[in-house]
Amino acid sequence: MVIGLGTGLEASSDKHNMETAQRQAWLNCIVPLQNQFARIMTEEMVPQFEVGPWRFGFDRTGVDALQENTSERADRVVKLWQGDVLKHGEARSEMGLESDPATEELYYTEFTGTGEQPAEQGQDDLTDDAKQFKAQMVARWRGVK
Repeated sequence: MVIGLGTGLEASSDKHNMETAQRQAWLNCIVPLQNQFARIMTEEMVPQFEVGPWRFGFDRTGVDALQENTSERADRVVKLWQGDVLKHGEARSEMGLESDPATEELYYTEFTGTGEQPAEQGQDDLTDDAKQFKAQMVARWRGVK
């Protein structure tokens, strides 16, 4: 496959294959060459000029092929949030979104629970069946049977 020219993609010309090929080209060729070049510059060239303790490297933050796929990232963050590893605010922050102060400190089980403050004595107007159903639903969300 020649990346960028679309050759070799006759049998499967979908976008995923192209993205995978670009990523592999970066990881298996370009990044190792850049690392080798940076090492040579740091270890051999810098000492010859007796300048400060410089270290060469490459900034790859803008390389699309090396970035995590947004949809895969979203799936990963949602799974971490649903597994109570991340709080709601942390999950939103991970996706580059602003968090809501009302829910930012909640874990998934707390977020999907009733969300209500417990009623004071005598203020709960739910019937016994409704209370039982509510308790079952909250327990189910929390993984309790």
